Amino acid sequence: MPDYHTQSDYVVVIDQFPNTKWETLSGGEKTTEITKVFPAGKRTSSNVEGKSAVSAITLTKHIERGVDDPIILWGNADPGLRQPARVMVRKQPITKQGIPTGKATRYLRCKVSSFNDAEVDSSSGEAAMMTITLEPEDKV
Repeated sequence: MPDYHTQSDYVVVIDQFPNTKWETLSGGEKTTEITKVFPAGKRTSSNVEGKSAVSAITLTKHIERGVDDPIILWGNADPGLRQPARVMVRKQPITKQGIPTGKATRYLRCKVSSFNDAEVDSSSGEAAMMTITLEPEDKV
């Protein structure tokens, strides 16, 4: 029987903030422009690859006091003052015991396009979440 990965068999981190482990990652599809070319005299086309792009990725997690303070300060900083200005996100497959296995997917040279450190509702006991959306230049 195959040993399939589940969606929880991954750990996601922004390498510059390794103590913050993200609970969800969505987006990040890599697409390539394809042009169909019909050479003169031929009845079948050839596919010619063009430019590739990676869509935005959105990360979310419950906020942990103390642990997430550095990334909250960084995410809320003015974009012109944010250091580092670009980060790398790593999606690492792990075993059921939490041991890294296989090759990580890396989203390179990501810039922040949006950051929200918590929704507020004084009548709620629900855990606070933070969300960050990043625009990667490449995915390997």
